[in-house]
Amino acid sequence: MIGRPIKVVALAAAIVAASLAPLALDACHATPRPITDVIDCTKLAAPELFAESVKLEKLIPDWSAIYDAAVADAGSIGFQVAGCVLSDLAQQYLTKKSTAEDETAGNAAHAALEKFRTTKAHGATFHTAAGNL
Repeated sequence: MIGRPIKVVALAAAIVAASLAPLALDACHATPRPITDVIDCTKLAAPELFAESVKLEKLIPDWSAIYDAAVADAGSIGFQVAGCVLSDLAQQYLTKKSTAEDETAGNAAHAALEKFRTTKAHGATFHTAAGNL
């Protein structure tokens, strides 16, 4: 009789494990959950933002390299900080459209930001001192 409760518990555990297995497999292939909140860049630590800004500004006007550096840095400093710096840099170029060259740079900056938002920031909006991006 003592063995019977153990068998029942083992059977119950097997049923629970079998029912959860598909969920575990789906979690491995799940796409990131969209973030609907705005990331307030004005409240992040200034030293982190400054260090990342100095690094990314050296890469201007190569927005592809800026995007790659922001993605690489997102792993260590967080996508919020990398995204905020990228947003701030992009904002500078998006508001400066006096020449065709400025407009081209603004479009490249916007494309890099949108790619980062999609691939690393889960669709988040970045709030900078200049507004939302």
